[in-house]
Amino acid sequence: MARDLTADLDDHLLEEILSHLSVESLSSAALACKRYRRLISNPRFHLLHARRSIAGARGFISFSSRGSKPSVISFDGNFSTASSPHPNFPFRLAGKQRVSQCTASAGLLFCRVSGHCSPLFILCNPLTRFIHHIPYPISLPEPSNRNPNYLARSLQAFGLAVEPPAAPKLIAFSDRGDSYSFFTYSLCSLTWQRSNDTFRHPYDEEIFTTTAAAYCHGALHWLRKAPRDGGGIMAFNVAKSRAYRLPLPDGVTVVRIATYPTVWLGTAGGRLAAAQLEEGNVAVWEMEEYGCGEDARWGRKRVLRCEERPEDLRLRLGFSKAVPLLYGDGRCVALAWAGGVACKLLLYTENRGWRFMAWLPWTLDKCRCFFPF
Repeated sequence: MARDLTADLDDHLLEEILSHLSVESLSSAALACKRYRRLISNPRFHLLHARRSIAGARGFISFSSRGSKPSVISFDGNFSTASSPHPNFPFRLAGKQRVSQCTASAGLLFCRVSGHCSPLFILCNPLTRFIHHIPYPISLPEPSNRNPNYLARSLQAFGLAVEPPAAPKLIAFSDRGDSYSFFTYSLCSLTWQRSNDTFRHPYDEEIFTTTAAAYCHGALHWLRKAPRDGGGIMAFNVAKSRAYRLPLPDGVTVVRIATYPTVWLGTAGGRLAAAQLEEGNVAVWEMEEYGCGEDARWGRKRVLRCEERPEDLRLRLGFSKAVPLLYGDGRCVALAWAGGVACKLLLYTENRGWRFMAWLPWTLDKCRCFFPF
């Protein structure tokens, strides 16, 4: 089955996917077919895999829709420091072009470039210079609008579903005011498809697009903010092409500071996970039973404690507010700032507590986003 799903993928894209497998999984993949074995035995592939052997993310992609080009913030091997933001992208922006939306998963970055006669959709890896142009869905115009570019311009959020060895897919949805329409682009068939599932939502619901969608249990998950119920999770099962909602852990409410949610949503140990900061401590939940609506059950809260008093911590590291950007393996990376300026990255580890990680040369930009890669 794996061979059929990836038969039409070019070697470069298949290498990108295979390079994220563990050493144990690579051994199994090498037995699957001759093509996998040929790619894995290539010395260049071993170099690529070695660069990705660090557990968790290797950095952040950060961009502002007011700016012109995203920046790469790379972590060192021990997660102890992060590099200054630097441009390192395999494509150029011309004239008034700008990156208006991004999402990332498994080392792949999707960018939507605006300011052109037609939107540009680009899938790339900023470290390996891999690039793939995705056609915008001109063949799927909204029935109520005759402009063939309408759909491409109206897409609100994106997510990448990457699960080796299945063919990766780009998921997008548009907001029609009272409902979401979903669209899938397969990097195997190179075609867009519209989902038959239209999901209704309250008029005041908002999907966070400043963080990456979490892929787990065959579905993409976005944080949503809704004043009526405190927010939750919007999910879309890729194989079944079906949308549904999931609750957040009891007592957790999604609040927005600038454009940043106060809750991190991702995966930990193969489970859907959530984290938030509580007076210097890091509170973490994992979903023990995955299911739609009331069938979902979150496990007990785990608290990674900080020994310092909150006021002492803020004084020592010079910040007034912070939000979690990434959690994994007992470590948490947070974005912190004071009075709208002096943005910085902070790192929490269980044995050392909070410490400074990197300065960011930006003021608190209401349009800035961070995507782990």
